[in-house]
Amino acid sequence: MKSLCAYILSILLMLLASVVWACGGDERQVVGQLDCADSIMEAAPDSAYTLLYNIDSLYIYRKAPESLRARYLLLLGTAMNKTDRPMTFDSLFLNSVVRYYDSHGTPGERMRARYIMGCIARDMHEAPRAIDYYMSATECADTLSADCDYLTLMRIYGQMALVYKKQYLYQQEIDAYTQYSKYATRCNNIYESIRGIELQLEPLLHLCDTDRVVSLTDSIYQLYISHGMRSAAASIYPPLIYILIARQNYTEAKQKIDIFESESGLFDDYGNISIDRTHYYAAKAWYYEGIHRLDSAIFFYSKLYAAGHTFDAYRGLISCYKKQHMTDSLTELIPEYEQSFNEIQNSIVSQSILNAESLYDYSRNARMAQMAKLKAEGRMATIWIITSIACLVFILLSLSYLLLQRRHKTESKEWTLQMQEKDSVLKDTESRLEVQTRQYEQELKGKEKKISDLKESKEKLKQQIRPRDNVEAITELQHSDIASTFNAHATGDAPGLPTGEDWKALSREFDKRLPSLQVLMSKKKLSKEEKRICYLSVINIRPNIMAILMHKTTASISDMRRNANRKMYGDACAKTLDANLISGITASSDSNDIQTL
Repeated sequence: MKSLCAYILSILLMLLASVVWACGGDERQVVGQLDCADSIMEAAPDSAYTLLYNIDSLYIYRKAPESLRARYLLLLGTAMNKTDRPMTFDSLFLNSVVRYYDSHGTPGERMRARYIMGCIARDMHEAPRAIDYYMSATECADTLSADCDYLTLMRIYGQMALVYKKQYLYQQEIDAYTQYSKYATRCNNIYESIRGIELQLEPLLHLCDTDRVVSLTDSIYQLYISHGMRSAAASIYPPLIYILIARQNYTEAKQKIDIFESESGLFDDYGNISIDRTHYYAAKAWYYEGIHRLDSAIFFYSKLYAAGHTFDAYRGLISCYKKQHMTDSLTELIPEYEQSFNEIQNSIVSQSILNAESLYDYSRNARMAQMAKLKAEGRMATIWIITSIACLVFILLSLSYLLLQRRHKTESKEWTLQMQEKDSVLKDTESRLEVQTRQYEQELKGKEKKISDLKESKEKLKQQIRPRDNVEAITELQHSDIASTFNAHATGDAPGLPTGEDWKALSREFDKRLPSLQVLMSKKKLSKEEKRICYLSVINIRPNIMAILMHKTTASISDMRRNANRKMYGDACAKTLDANLISGITASSDSNDIQTL
């Protein structure tokens, strides 16, 4: 509803501007267009951009006064920033807007100009220069004034936090979000005020300050709930869920998972989370792996893979397959895991190099700009001195020369201090990069050791698995202790009938020695008594003795033998069951035995 109202408002204002343009000259038309674009900038930035884009650029750059050109470029940069259009006109904006408002603008205009200049540097991937402009923009703000633009201040700190995040400067990111929350409160924007605190959870997690994350999560949840924002409150739990799983507190983790999935509003009717939150599947899979529900864990690791998080998906799948002793799957995944790890490692190294190059370029450009400034000032001073020689007396010329020398010394000292500060920043960055590189190398060695251990585990599993000789297994069964117990009952040497424990012991012996027969009987859905008939047949118990041991009639024994023979071998004859059992067992291949194991 709000977007519809904004759209209607923008149309009305554009129509009004058209009337103004039709009634006046070029300057009045442009002023009307700029006023219209400025009035709809917050509600409809796309319409504002379209309006600015259609202004006659030849008039702006050739005929318009400096104040009008500066205002046009400031509004155009604001509209492009709000609509996520890349901006690269840094020198034009710096010379036409920043410097104009530095001399003629209000504190709010100076702040907005430097803020957009920082966004331009951000789009040109010059992080240090972007931070420099953002910081200078905040210094321009008059926070003691009643009409201070707190909304722009809030946005500046939000952009600073994003730049710090890309530079892995997590403490600075936290400080920026603290200021973001502070000025959101000044704007009476309750949601963004709480959101600014919530955004501190991720960098705190990177800094391994888990206790702070736990306490801060509870505070943020209560803040959202107190303002009736239940879905926003439920959506903050993923960082806490990771911590609870890492601490093996699965009961509380399950409670937070249920709240997150049922109340956050981030899931569709099929249980799929929104695209920008798909990494949550890693936490869900990790939870199921922790409570030993490996099939569910594998399912969510597969969803994580489908969402594009291949490295974490491979790592989780390898862990699950190792616990399930699935050596074939491990063999297939390990090369892909190595490739994914190498890609991430290369990406991190590349990002570190880009960050270092960005800082180096910024320092170099700053030095060049300072030197150009000194040269320009030197040329102006020379012209002034030459003019003074022709116009002034020797005394005035000497006084001017002394003043010039003093200024040069002061500027030289300032330049030296600035260069020392920049060199210090560069050295600190290089030191930090060296530490990060050593950490990455140590992590790589650890991963290589884990892969080597996995390969050794695979070889051990292969050595442990050996083909079984089914003929030998039948002989062992027939001479086993439990078979002797049943023969004793059959001959009367042991009183009474076999007990339930005797039958369970016989079944366990078959599980151990003839697992393929157990699989076949389960697959063909034999009843418990039909399975017992097959057990007795393999250990050479005659049908009439079976009737005694199972307390059945001879006819019912014959029917059960016939049913078992029909289900397993398609033979409806009771007499051929023994032969079919022996031939079926001995004919099973070694590879089938291994696969069954």
